[in-house]
Amino acid sequence: MYMGAYSPTKPNKRGITRGIAHGKKLKPGEKFTVVIPEELLRVVGHDAQAFITEAGIIVRNYAPLQVTDWKKIGQHEKEKLWGWWLQEKFQLQNVHHVRKAVFQQLNRMYRAWRHRLYKFHFLPHKTVENVLQHRPPHLKPEDWEYLCRYFGSKEHTDQMLELRGKSEEDGASPMTDKEICLEVLKKKPGRADEAESQARKLSEEVAMLKANQAEMVAKQEEMNRQNEETQAPVRMMIGELRSRGITRYSSSEIVFAGLGILIAAAWFFASM
Repeated sequence: MYMGAYSPTKPNKRGITRGIAHGKKLKPGEKFTVVIPEELLRVVGHDAQAFITEAGIIVRNYAPLQVTDWKKIGQHEKEKLWGWWLQEKFQLQNVHHVRKAVFQQLNRMYRAWRHRLYKFHFLPHKTVENVLQHRPPHLKPEDWEYLCRYFGSKEHTDQMLELRGKSEEDGASPMTDKEICLEVLKKKPGRADEAESQARKLSEEVAMLKANQAEMVAKQEEMNRQNEETQAPVRMMIGELRSRGITRYSSSEIVFAGLGILIAAAWFFASM
């Protein structure tokens, strides 16, 4: 079932990009066949590459840019990508695992595209004025201005996190968040207020990183515990086989050993 609503009027795309139309020709009403197995959550089959190529083109032409990342794009906008563009050329089942796989693919394409804009169009320029003057083709001025502000803020945050880590490793009194921000901002006149704001953002970023790290450690410990519980019966079975002088064993022998352990355990508990 279609989730969300959108206007039937399609927007103009950002620029001219060759899509799958230059390859396999479709007859009127014909669509490419897309196969997405639930256990794989990715496109397979003869038309898989055509789908991936077209997904990238759709993202570059129509996905909103004035957001910090894919998660911040509203569901309404994502449904446009699904309903307007993908379903126009591809036969897609509107079921949960297909939608999940499609949006994951669009997410990967979106992140890769923004990274290329950052690496090849933002980083090479030294000043804000210079980078704004070298707007990539087919991007609206307001979209590029937003991305430049975002990329600049992200770059400062990365530098501040690195400086904070070095400050804590030195052993002396660590720098405050405001001192770190002033250092990264080169202590230029009139940037004290900006440093205060950046210091608050830095503190929030560090707190979030620490929380994520603690969560990852807890998940890893839980996985280790589950692996240990899973492997313990196997080790018992192998030990049983070795006690019988069997050093090489097939899967059927492991099963028989396991049955022996289960029978012995059942007899023990029944006799209690």
